[in-house]
Amino acid sequence: MSWLGYRFPMAEWRRSLRTGVFAAGLVLAVVLLRGGDLLVEGPYWNPSQARPLATLNQMAAGTLVLGCIFSGLLCLNELRRSVRRLGRDRQTADSAS
Repeated sequence: MSWLGYRFPMAEWRRSLRTGVFAAGLVLAVVLLRGGDLLVEGPYWNPSQARPLATLNQMAAGTLVLGCIFSGLLCLNELRRSVRRLGRDRQTADSAS
């Protein structure tokens, strides 16, 4: 048997692992977004800087929302590929028997 034809056992788990990482990133981003302000006043905070702090919070929240969108799309893509591959493997197994 050639070493090129050998399939590593982990190759089957990579897709599930990627889907889990994307889902965990999505959950973490949603938890951070629901927590409120990401940047808060420090001990030497100047009240005249309230507006720039609010702007930075909006920018950080917008970045997390974009991250949620992309992570969700990647998760759906991985799930779609897994379902498609599972269906193809079943058809191969049915035709072989």
